[in-house]
Parts: sequence; C-alpha cells; structure tokens
Amino acid sequence: MTAGPSLWLDALGLEVRFRDVSGIRTRCLEAGDGPPAIVMHGIEASAENHVRNLAALGTRRRVVAPDLLGHGLTDKPDGGYDIADYGRHVLALMDALGIERADLVGQSLGGWIACWLALEAPDRVGALVLNTMAGLPVAGADGWEAFAGLVARSAQAVESLDRALIRRRLEWVVADATTVTDELVELRRRLWDQPGWQRIAGRVVTLLTPERYVPQQIDEAALARIEAPVLVLWTRANPVHGLDAAERAVAALPRGRLAIVEDAGHWPQFEQPDAFNAAVLDFLPDPSTTGGGSRTASRGEARNTTTAA
Repeated sequence: MTAGPSLWLDALGLEVRFRDVSGIRTRCLEAGDGPPAIVMHGIEASAENHVRNLAALGTRRRVVAPDLLGHGLTDKPDGGYDIADYGRHVLALMDALGIERADLVGQSLGGWIACWLALEAPDRVGALVLNTMAGLPVAGADGWEAFAGLVARSAQAVESLDRALIRRRLEWVVADATTVTDELVELRRRLWDQPGWQRIAGRVVTLLTPERYVPQQIDEAALARIEAPVLVLWTRANPVHGLDAAERAVAALPRGRLAIVEDAGHWPQFEQPDAFNAAVLDFLPDPSTTGGGSRTASRGEARNTTTAA
C-alpha cells in the first residue's frame, strides 16, 4: 500500500465541466480568470495529470485542462488518434469556449499537440510550455526499445486492469516510485475500465510505434518554424528523450528557453509541482503588467533556469 495526501485536495477550487465540442462531450478542469491557457496531459492519462498545477496557474490565466480526445471522461469516437486528430479537437474546444488565442501548456503527448497547433494554427497560439514533450525524434535503438517496453506495459495493464501492472505502468513516468499512490493507481484503473477506452486503447498507445511516430514527429526543421515564445521544461531523468534532446530543441527554436526541474522524471508537474509552477509562471507574461511579453531567448541560446525541488 502506498498512501499520501489525496490528490483531490489539490483539486479544491477547480471547476469540473463537460463541454460540447463539435458533438464530442469533453470533460475539462477549469480555474482562474484572465488570458486563456489550455493545459494538455500525456498519453493514456487525463486532466488529473495537472491537478497540482491548475490552481497556481489560475492565478494568472483562465486555465482549461481538457481530457484529450478519447481520454479520461471525454467521448471516445472511432478514429486514428493521430496528432492532427487531437489538435483539431483542441481547436474545436477553443471555438466552443469562444477562445480566439491561448497559451498552451503541454506535457508529453500534450506538448506534441501544442507544437502541431503552433505550426498549423499559429494565429491561435500565444506562448508555449513544452513539458517533457513527446514527438521529438528518437535517437537510437535504446529509445525505441524504451517505447516498445512502455507500449507492452500499457497493453498488459489495460487488458488485465491489474493494479500491480497499472502501478508498474505509472512508475515509468516518475523518478520516485513512492509518488505513485494507491489513489493514483485506482483513478487510472477506473478510467481504463470504461468500455470505450478498452475499445480504442490500442489505437492510442500505438502512436508510440515507429510506423506512426516517425511520420508525425517534430524535428528540428519543424521547431525552427515555430515563431511563438517557447519554454522547454525538462528533467535529468526523462525517459527516451534526455536533456540533450531538450537542448537541441531549444537551439532550433527561434524563441526558446530551457528550464530544468530537479528530482523528477517524465512528470515534473506532478512530482515537483512547486518548482514546475514557479518555472511556468516565471515564463508566462503577467497580465497585470503592460507591454510585457513572455521571457524568451534568441535562437540557439539555451537559457537554463534550474529549479531545485
């Protein structure tokens, strides 16, 4: 048994709303007021990925954290679940909420989607926070083996709904296994127990196989076309894409900046929420000031902000 403070204590003050997004019932956690920010979680997860961040970010933004297409308690239509499918769903959500332009905070899959939006709909995008994003090129056989292991863990856990296997899957994203509490395991088990998720889970997770991943990846040439200010937020223990991948991404971005959160793996926003929140709020422009913009660096200048846990 692994216990800890309930994650629902962090959700106090957040609103849970179901939005009609072009006929897709979409669950959102919402907080705050001001310029809008869309907060996007990772693959196979839900908006609870950011439950420790939304209230803090809501002090400066109108924060909307959806369960992405097919994920969490959002509808699970048939489809390919490619990055463009997720991106179009986010754009439709923005339309449904009357949001013309938003900052984007994306973790893993969410960061990949954020890049797609910045490339395909740049007029809808303000600043970007790419938190341990997926979608960057995978270097070498070790990276693909790690992804293959993750796909296998996910398949076993989804098929069996065995709590021990779900815990093993969740431990892949953290540096400290004690971060994975019984409550977190049970939340994931209940979300995965939905018949709709059981139907689409294979299509979702196989996005991480070379056949689907490589044609949709965000390489350095694509990053170079992103004109928005970008915070690349990383850790020293991120699987598949190490800190060197983040440094290459910052070098390619016209307006990129690097921040490092210590003592975390793939989920710095969950493992080290205070450090994560401070780094993001330091980057996003303060709407109470006039004429301020997101803090950025010029191309090739990896401006490191090491945030200790």
